Amino acid sequence: MSGSQRFALLTLAIIAIVGAFIVFQPADSEDAPKSRSASDKTSSPPPKPQAPKATVIEVRGGKPVGGPKTITLQGGERADIEVTADESGNAHLHGYDIEQPFGPGTPARIRFETDIDGVFELEEENTKQKLASIEVNPR
Repeated sequence: MSGSQRFALLTLAIIAIVGAFIVFQPADSEDAPKSRSASDKTSSPPPKPQAPKATVIEVRGGKPVGGPKTITLQGGERADIEVTADESGNAHLHGYDIEQPFGPGTPARIRFETDIDGVFELEEENTKQKLASIEVNPR
């Protein structure tokens, strides 16, 4: 066998070994293609978190039924407060500076992210009647 034949044979052997290594190498989890099963394709996306149920404050004769409520929340929550009334007025949440009108058949809906910690008063703006204390605790 001549030198050039040995070189060609050695080159072919190296190519065969490298090819076999590539073909039979176990797939790395990061490099492996992501396959989806049939159940993955038909499954629905995870359910979205439900919006918080509204805390209802009922106002009759200009005063909150049962007296002013204390509503305790955690920072980072989404708050939802509904004010229903037999007379027209304006619900004002101090600190967050949110004001919403309300009246018979038209509740005020106050929705906000609790991104300010502290105790805040919700009042009827015109009469200054306290409707609730909103306590937002740190996360």
